[in-house]
Amino acid sequence: MDRLSAEGLDYWAKQARLHAGSKEPERFLAFDTETTGLTFGVPSYLRAGKTDVCVPNPQVFGLSMCLALEDELLLLWGRIQTELFDAMVDTLAKPGLKCAHNLRYDLKVCAESGIEVAPETHDTLTMARIFWDRRRSFKLQRLSEFMCVDMSDWEEGQKAEWTRVQTRYTRRGYPKGYCNYSHIPDRIMGKYSMADSFMCWILNVRLWPEVRSESA
Repeated sequence: MDRLSAEGLDYWAKQARLHAGSKEPERFLAFDTETTGLTFGVPSYLRAGKTDVCVPNPQVFGLSMCLALEDELLLLWGRIQTELFDAMVDTLAKPGLKCAHNLRYDLKVCAESGIEVAPETHDTLTMARIFWDRRRSFKLQRLSEFMCVDMSDWEEGQKAEWTRVQTRYTRRGYPKGYCNYSHIPDRIMGKYSMADSFMCWILNVRLWPEVRSESA
């Protein structure tokens, strides 16, 4: 784990304690989980180094975060079995406002993986459905098309690599459904996941003031 990552996580934790209850829009972190599957009760394969391990449920193999420092944002990606991943898990367990897109799923896979997420938490998917109820889709990529149009294609690299990974495993005779996102290299998976957290951060900044004003 590099110095910037360690200092950034420590800075956020201190600011979260200092501003507890203030509801300042920048005093939060957005996070995203990357998992080995989507369906609970269905075994999947976790790629850990050069080894594939069968796990009984979707397993969190990577975490991304977006958090504010003094005047800039810090984007982080950590894969399981790394020091940074462990530090990010510790951060999620600390008090302070956190948000995710489709939070219910993230909380469930975190619980299955033994990762504690301390309150308070926001779900940007739910907020978007409430305040932009006329939209046809509330997927993060579709929402980014009008929030950050210059970055709205951030999923394309991951989709292309995912197609290549699936094809490679199929040709080698592996059964359908064997490979998953944990088989995608960090240079692609990390970029994709960090962009996801960044978009979630932007959404929370945009929507939380409206939630607060409605509940005032």
